[in-house]
Amino acid sequence: MDVEAFRKSLKFQCTATSETVLTELGMLRQWDQGTELELADRPEAELADGPEAELADGPNAELADRPEYRGCYLVACGSPVAMILFFVSKVMLDRGANPWFGVVFLVAAIVATIASIVGLLRARNSVKLRAEYDRKAGKSAQTDPDKNAGKLSRIDLDHRRYELVAGLVQLLSADIRSDALLAVDIDFRAHDHREKRLPTRYIGDGNINSYIDHWLQLRGRLVDGTKFTIRLIEKQQLSRRQKNSASGKQKIKTKTKTSSEAILTLKVKPKRYPRIAQQHEVMDQYVKMPEWAVLKSVDVSGPQLTLRSTTTSVWSAGAELSKEGETPKEDAIKCDGVQWVAMMLVSSYEVLKRSR
Repeated sequence: MDVEAFRKSLKFQCTATSETVLTELGMLRQWDQGTELELADRPEAELADGPEAELADGPNAELADRPEYRGCYLVACGSPVAMILFFVSKVMLDRGANPWFGVVFLVAAIVATIASIVGLLRARNSVKLRAEYDRKAGKSAQTDPDKNAGKLSRIDLDHRRYELVAGLVQLLSADIRSDALLAVDIDFRAHDHREKRLPTRYIGDGNINSYIDHWLQLRGRLVDGTKFTIRLIEKQQLSRRQKNSASGKQKIKTKTKTSSEAILTLKVKPKRYPRIAQQHEVMDQYVKMPEWAVLKSVDVSGPQLTLRSTTTSVWSAGAELSKEGETPKEDAIKCDGVQWVAMMLVSSYEVLKRSR
């Protein structure tokens, strides 16, 4: 495992046998835990923002997406337009042209002036509103890299991601050849990274920012020659609304919705499973999901079978132990991500069994 390359990209990519993949994931786990222990021993003043801060958008990246900053554009555009219209109306009235044309230009100039004043009032509290928004959204400003040179970087990896992949590789090792290759691609970048962001939607005085994080792709081949692909997606929707209270103060309300989606794709050999296309109508009889997850869709297209499942519950990677280390957490057992994908695999195996 190339630690320096991983620190820069926050992407884990490995194509090897299941045993080697587990070894690499174990090294990643050990490195992550060691980094956390080192962070815990360091004073707060010695910690610097790490690669996630470097990859995140700058403080002005969402400037145009916030309603309060539209006032800046009104001031920038309305002021020169108002001056031009006032000048044109004055020239037309001085030269004795049709007075109605002068009145029309004068009214337009007054409207542009009012727009500039409104924009100025909206932009007056922009700094305060941006600070409040960043605080509620959990974002921090970028720091000067020269100031933090040589300091320990903050890298907080999502433990669930590599623990889930490790559990799936152990599970799949019984159904693949020992020398078969697995292609693993895990993205540990923040869910709100700029590459994962969708176009902003505006609704009234608020906006909605959506993010789609395709963080896992696991590919391989089963013993019978069936190719499989497992993908996991995290979706987040951050809605923000600006309201004026009775006292005239502006308040910002935010609401976050999250969901996870698992996609299993099997590409079979038609000669081995000639009746797979006939299983589409009775697929619901074989597909079983955990109580906290729902089956989104089942698609059989030629020799390819695709299962999609989604959940709004916060899943864990196996039965994580409590702080005392005695008994597993109840929520961790209830929403086990490995069990979720495992049930999708078992359901697909049952479909293939009846397709022979």
